[in-house]
Amino acid sequence: MRRYAKAAFLIGVVIILYFGAGAVLLRFAVERHTIVSAELPSSKGEALTARTVGSGTSGCVVVFPGRHGPSPAYEAAVVPPLTRRDVKVILMSYPARASLNEIRELARLAVNEVTKECANVVLVGRSLGSMVAAYASRDARVVGLLLESTSPRFSTAIRREFGRRWYLRPMDLLPVGYLVPEDYSLTDAFHDSRVPRTVILQGADDKQTPLTDLTDSGALPPGVVLLPVAHADHSNVFSRALPKYIETILDMLRRPDEREDTPTH
Repeated sequence: MRRYAKAAFLIGVVIILYFGAGAVLLRFAVERHTIVSAELPSSKGEALTARTVGSGTSGCVVVFPGRHGPSPAYEAAVVPPLTRRDVKVILMSYPARASLNEIRELARLAVNEVTKECANVVLVGRSLGSMVAAYASRDARVVGLLLESTSPRFSTAIRREFGRRWYLRPMDLLPVGYLVPEDYSLTDAFHDSRVPRTVILQGADDKQTPLTDLTDSGALPPGVVLLPVAHADHSNVFSRALPKYIETILDMLRRPDEREDTPTH
């Protein structure tokens, strides 16, 4: 009997340590270690870096990549069709291991600088970059946002990551939204501000950020257009829907009287 009591005690200790460690990581570490961009940081590790391609006479597009940084395949597919239409493309990179809060502020400053030089600006956000782009659009003179493979909330994205690894699945029992320093969301990004024209392209076969997360009631701000992309997963939306991808950006850059109507969800 004593042996069983000791085993039960040890199991209890392991459970407490497991969930305790998870709570500590969510509170103090997960936000800073969300960005794992392979790009080199600046000398102080405090600045976004940007590469500019094209002239920009027809407008500017600022691209915020996912957590792993810029994608050569994405750039090879998306940038040439835009630059051929005289669109300036600004490809952003994040400082290594910066927190989301730091990146959010840096992105806001960067977008404000771009809008001083370019009359029409579209922000593109890929995966985690979607949240960065949404917050960067607050109080900025942008004509549209194109978001790809996004999650409606930071906590939702974290829970999906838990579900992808068997040893982390029990962590889903934790109140993730209350433990993270800030539960970033698309609805909060547009809170008390004018929602720019926003289109989300989401893979119908995306397992990392499932389409169903965006179709739940209240997941998206009013007016946001959600377009499912057939046979696309989390990483290949742009290639599966390239003509629509490019045309959506160009349509946002046109004058209001020249724009085509975009179907709503």
